[in-house]
Amino acid sequence: MPEVELHIRPRPHIRSTRGDSILFRIPEHKLSVPGLYRKRQLVRYIEYKKELAFLCIELGFTLPSTPFHVIFYLPMPKGWNKRKKAELNMRPHTVMPDIDNLYKALADSLMEHDQVIHDVRMQKVWINDPNGYISIRY
Repeated sequence: MPEVELHIRPRPHIRSTRGDSILFRIPEHKLSVPGLYRKRQLVRYIEYKKELAFLCIELGFTLPSTPFHVIFYLPMPKGWNKRKKAELNMRPHTVMPDIDNLYKALADSLMEHDQVIHDVRMQKVWINDPNGYISIRY
């Protein structure tokens, strides 16, 4: 089974509304704290999508329409002690972000129309790595 590893920290999908577009027209120093937080969240998501798409172009990879398996390797928090990191390494990741939001960000980045996807298996696991990555087997 072929596999591709995308060495990029997995990020969840961020829902945006038409109202969010105003955040990009207001200078940052005039934004409220929640507005500034929201704008930075949206900017990080947009940058993630661009970087992921570019990475896939470099690798010559496109999401297959055939069944595939996606594993999101999410980095452990820096504040965890060595014992906890060793205990949870490669174990199921059962907290936020939700797996469907991680997949939605992946699909939105790599496909214009993702309705052709009909069979996908998803997993998210902890990894003792500062960045994490995404593995796709097809």
